[in-house]
Amino acid sequence: MIGTAGSAQKRSWVRDVAGFDDCLDHYADDILRQIRAANRDGYQVVFDNVGGELLDACLFNIAERARVVLCGSISTGYKPQRPDVGIFYYQLLTMRRSRMEGFLVTDYAERFAEARRDLLTWAADGRLHQHYDILEGLEQAPVALNHLFRGGNLGKQLVKL
Repeated sequence: MIGTAGSAQKRSWVRDVAGFDDCLDHYADDILRQIRAANRDGYQVVFDNVGGELLDACLFNIAERARVVLCGSISTGYKPQRPDVGIFYYQLLTMRRSRMEGFLVTDYAERFAEARRDLLTWAADGRLHQHYDILEGLEQAPVALNHLFRGGNLGKQLVKL
């Protein structure tokens, strides 16, 4: 499993704590080549929370019959206007007979109890690792939100009231 993160601290956590095979710097100028070098056979599954250039680099490196799951697009700042960077390699979805689909957790509401049970078991067994970045006080809410868009948090960003 290959991940991406924007700081050395986050990349170390993904590799050393979460147990990924590697974690690449998504800010690197040559991220497309790094993604290719990490898996020369192409990726069967891409789970994307970022969008923009990183999604495009992943599309360039998909395998035949790959599945690309879209869950977020933080690189766009979630602005309603058209993002500065679109995707250019979408035609590879056709050439590699792959598919791209949006994912919303609410589509699986009927399975929440099952997911909760499995996640708690995995956490208890040490197979699921999580980290919380907690700021104290409602006045810190703008700082916490800014952390999300600038990569200032490690793990789930929370504000304790």
